[in-house]
Amino acid sequence: FRNWQDKVPSSYRPPKDAEFFQIYVPTLDTIRNQKVVSKLMHVKQAVCLVGNTGTGKTVLAEKLLENLPSSHSSLVVNFSSATTSNSCQSIIEGSMEKRSKDKYGPPGGKQLVCFVDDFNMPRKDLFGSQPALEILRQWMDYGGWYDRGKCLWRFIQDMQLLVAMGPPGGGRAVISERLQSRFNMINFTKAANQEIKQIFESILGPRISEFSDEIKSLTVPFVDSILALYDEMLSKFLPTPAKCHYLFNLRDIAKVVQGMLYADKNYIDSKDGIVRLLVHESFRVFGDRLVDFEDLNKF
Repeated sequence: FRNWQDKVPSSYRPPKDAEFFQIYVPTLDTIRNQKVVSKLMHVKQAVCLVGNTGTGKTVLAEKLLENLPSSHSSLVVNFSSATTSNSCQSIIEGSMEKRSKDKYGPPGGKQLVCFVDDFNMPRKDLFGSQPALEILRQWMDYGGWYDRGKCLWRFIQDMQLLVAMGPPGGGRAVISERLQSRFNMINFTKAANQEIKQIFESILGPRISEFSDEIKSLTVPFVDSILALYDEMLSKFLPTPAKCHYLFNLRDIAKVVQGMLYADKNYIDSKDGIVRLLVHESFRVFGDRLVDFEDLNKF
């Protein structure tokens, strides 16, 4: 046996051409989750990733889809409150080909990994069920569904499910226990403060290192101040019926850091200049969310 910490690289530098929200900094949690999910997918088990916004569910799923072997293909489906069983069925069937009279599967005899994001978003009907989810459960239980035009049974072969969803609330529903029982449920928790620091220092550090000597040493203080501001926002500005958008998550920290990455060493050559940029980005992400003068003064 080895400790998971041994698998975490001591230093990480993101690729220069990577999209910001596609950067995947390896930490103890991300490495552990990726290993567990990939092993379950390897043995064709259905997996459900559950966690709050910003815990890395979608990024991990996209990383797994990128690294699929040549014998596999992928399909990404984004659910919304308006998703119906009909639209879900047509999207999946659109990536299939007919193999025989009543059997359908991915082209080229491949194995299809279908990733469904926002799995619990479809609106419940009059009877309390979510038809878009029930048709997937029907496939998991019976191996197919009906052709809606001819009313003939269709077998859907060589497909496996990977889904992600947030906890109930804000338009997200509680999925049925019968459907939950078909999945291996993995909960993504908020990363520890030390891991959050490691992630954003790894992202911000390479850019700050391009500046003058008096700015190079500011990576750690900048990340510490952003995290302190984030904790302050969580404690001071709580959601109410009138201010229901006072919901903050790790993506807000990421947006401040993303704004800092646009800093240009040709225009910012002093400590005061880079600090002003940090203040500006903090106001842009956090201050612009506040709705009245009292909250702005507290901010």
